Amino acid sequence: MTESEYATVGELLRVLEAELDARGTNRTQQDAPVDEASVVEQLSLRCSELLSWIKHREQLLTTVDGLHMENTQRLGKLVGELARAKADLANEVAVRAAAEQKLRQLNESLDRRVEARTADAHRELEVRKRTERELKESLREKETLLKEVHHRVKNNLQIVSSLLHLQFEQSTEPAVRDELLESVARVRSMALIHQELYAAPSLARIDVGAYTRNLVDILRHSTNPNAEVEVSVDPVAADLDQAAPFALILNELVTNAFKHGHSPNGCNVQVVVAHEDSGFSVTVRDEGPGLPNGFDPHSSATLGIRLIDALVRQLRGKLTITTGRGSTFRVLVPQTKQQT
Repeated sequence: MTESEYATVGELLRVLEAELDARGTNRTQQDAPVDEASVVEQLSLRCSELLSWIKHREQLLTTVDGLHMENTQRLGKLVGELARAKADLANEVAVRAAAEQKLRQLNESLDRRVEARTADAHRELEVRKRTERELKESLREKETLLKEVHHRVKNNLQIVSSLLHLQFEQSTEPAVRDELLESVARVRSMALIHQELYAAPSLARIDVGAYTRNLVDILRHSTNPNAEVEVSVDPVAADLDQAAPFALILNELVTNAFKHGHSPNGCNVQVVVAHEDSGFSVTVRDEGPGLPNGFDPHSSATLGIRLIDALVRQLRGKLTITTGRGSTFRVLVPQTKQQT
């Protein structure tokens, strides 16, 4: 029993004693006999009630203690779970904080690397721009020098052509005059190459079509102004290694056609420059008497034919000659490595 329960029992006993004293007093005053059995019965009843109340209270206290213990265990379990959850949360927060710190460090490192690479790229771009400007300036200077070279070569060839023409005018021998005139035409064809290169946008190639038209027109006026000429050209180009041999070949073929391609209908010449899969070709046709049977350019005694044959071999080309009603010369000029 607890201290409060003992106090309650004591209080009850004092009440009973007071009641007995009161009854004893009444008995003395009234001089009546006391029924002890009734007193004991009442006292026993009160004690039973007291014991029943005490038992009920102990049961309630036991139930309360059980509930308290169960709640204490549940509370302890909840506190433990809460502590573990708090520890897990603290650990997760620490992990996230470490990850965020690492991410910030990586971002800072990446930013520094990007800034450094951007600075390097800007410097590299400036260097490239400066190099490109220098290269363009150097290229312009070289193009200017090359144009000047072609211009001076053309002027020198024109001087040579003029000297040969003066020699031609002073000579009285018909054979010598013919040879000098042919030499003037050859030098003029070479000078025209340098004139085309001087005026062309590219110093590495010449426009074969434009060159052919100009040379044919010059040769017609100087050799046979009354000749009828048909010129057909495809847009093809020749590099510098091909330009000079091609110019001399074309000069010889057209000159021969103007000189020997006469027919009763006059002098009709056709010049065709065509694009081929393996390069380009030039074909010169006339309506003259044609070539003798069994004509072989390799054993020809004329300088022009021998020159054509040598230049075609220099170009690694192919010469095809067809004779009959007039003559047809076709020269195939192959592509070079620069053109492929």
